[in-house]
Amino acid sequence: MRDRCHLVAPGEYHDRVTKKISISLPDELEHAARIAAAAEGLPVSTWLAQAARRALAERAILAGGRAAINEEIAEQGPFVVTADEQAWLDAVLADAGLASQPPRRAAS
Repeated sequence: MRDRCHLVAPGEYHDRVTKKISISLPDELEHAARIAAAAEGLPVSTWLAQAARRALAERAILAGGRAAINEEIAEQGPFVVTADEQAWLDAVLADAGLASQPPRRAAS
């Protein structure tokens, strides 16, 4: 297995060497993937490859963001959130439907 993965744009998929694999999916996921692929006029394997590519790119972006945050904390110390900032954040999370997360303690 390679240490690094080379991601290619969706249009380049058929220009690259591909490897055939076998995967198992729950029935409802397999059905949804077939419907989504058909809606885009793609073979299921191409649609799944594109979905995997997007997921890997998102994971890389999140990892980069976490690394940047950790670097900032290492250099500047932990973030301090004021009560006003916490109230604003709670309102934004509530508007996004994410208010069920436990509230963070605000700095005094």
